[in-house]
Amino acid sequence: MTRTALLTLLAAAVMAGCYDVQFGGNTDEVNLVPGDDDDDAFGGDDDDASDDDDASSDDDDASDDDDATDDDDLSDDDDTTPPPPETDCSDGLDNDGDGLRDCEDPDCDLIAPCDQPTAIFHTGNVVFNGSEIECYVAGWPFDVDVDDCQTTYSSSMGAPTTVPACAVCDATFEGPNSYSVDSCASLIGQASPTSGAFGLIFTSTSQWEFYARNEDTGQWESGGFAVNDGSGTYTFTASDTVSGSPPDCDWPTDQTLGTITLTLTFAAN
Repeated sequence: MTRTALLTLLAAAVMAGCYDVQFGGNTDEVNLVPGDDDDDAFGGDDDDASDDDDASSDDDDASDDDDATDDDDLSDDDDTTPPPPETDCSDGLDNDGDGLRDCEDPDCDLIAPCDQPTAIFHTGNVVFNGSEIECYVAGWPFDVDVDDCQTTYSSSMGAPTTVPACAVCDATFEGPNSYSVDSCASLIGQASPTSGAFGLIFTSTSQWEFYARNEDTGQWESGGFAVNDGSGTYTFTASDTVSGSPPDCDWPTDQTLGTITLTLTFAAN
């Protein structure tokens, strides 16, 4: 039985896959006893000479301590504060002077646009659960079951090669579709697409907004927000009923043909 409305809706759903260090100095105190001409006063002139030598030695020690203090001052002069990490990761400049610009610098790994993937792994799953409808056949009403179907695919996507980039998106990805299940193609009588494309806006670490290209108008249209499930995979799920009146059913009003559920996932690859 031909189902034009179902064909159109399912095809659209499937096609959407398209020291501070401180130092202190030390100064010796030198106590000198003045000499006396009287040899008996402090043990003689020779002892006085010895005292003079000690004083000279002490003076030298004090000088050495001053030198140590000077060295410490030089050490303080050598202390430098490292530059702040790179924070502007899209200006083409090496802001922190480490020889690495923008996304080349590990400081930018978690800052946009460097935190954005250049390739993604995408999956799509379309499940249609058909309903029971009524049709007139040769003037008699009959109950007819609409068949169920499922289409499941995956795709490793990179930079687009055959579609224009999504102008409002942060990045656009395109890649071939690999199907593990594809019973919806035979139900609607239309082959599933061999490739797909998506535009992504990396809204936050909790959700990404995705865009799909309308094949009829060529315009990129928002499909919704995919939410991080906690593992780095962003998932979007939506369900809706499919209504219509198949032309060969000969029923006067639209009927619910079934329910379609679409699940899309996106993850950095």
